[in-house]
Amino acid sequence: MDETTHELYGRFIRKDDFDNEVKILTQILQGKNSQLPLIQNKEKRHFTGLTQGQQKAAELVLTSKDQTIMIQGYAGVGKTTQFKTVAQALNDNRPDVNIVGLAPTHKAVNELQAAGIKSQTIASFLMEKHQSNLKTSYKNTLFVIDESSMIGNKTLAELLLNITDNAGRVVLSGDAKQLKAFERGALLPSPGNAVPPIKS
Repeated sequence: MDETTHELYGRFIRKDDFDNEVKILTQILQGKNSQLPLIQNKEKRHFTGLTQGQQKAAELVLTSKDQTIMIQGYAGVGKTTQFKTVAQALNDNRPDVNIVGLAPTHKAVNELQAAGIKSQTIASFLMEKHQSNLKTSYKNTLFVIDESSMIGNKTLAELLLNITDNAGRVVLSGDAKQLKAFERGALLPSPGNAVPPIKS
């Protein structure tokens, strides 16, 4: 294969990859400005002990009107502390809101649990959905999906469809510079509602 042919092939993607990207973008765009902020009263949002970047990320989670948002943060910038603050703010002011953590690895699941968020792997969550014939409502449920850069587009499309079609809200958190997905496709960098990378 000569260089010209290789460059030409590099401009194309498989149809199923394209279809999954369309599904992801459709779910994100349909959820734009469709929600009320989780906490509207500014006095009830306390971010003591957080860096400026962590405060902006926590503020976005609690005040966004979008059903799906994205936060990109570098490794080692205290995402656990940030999500612990979000979980505490919801517990204090919105006990009706359930916060659930999802991640591709057990290590990331443990980190979310350390932040006080009940969590499980994405594989186990989707398996439970496949095994159940019951439709589950995720109204007043916030899903924090960590290490999202490690999630392939096929899995992400299925995940977003399951959650957002059942009234759930999604926070996608990840680092484009960390490990990539085994599946084809990559979430980061991505369009959508995102804050600049969190820095310590």
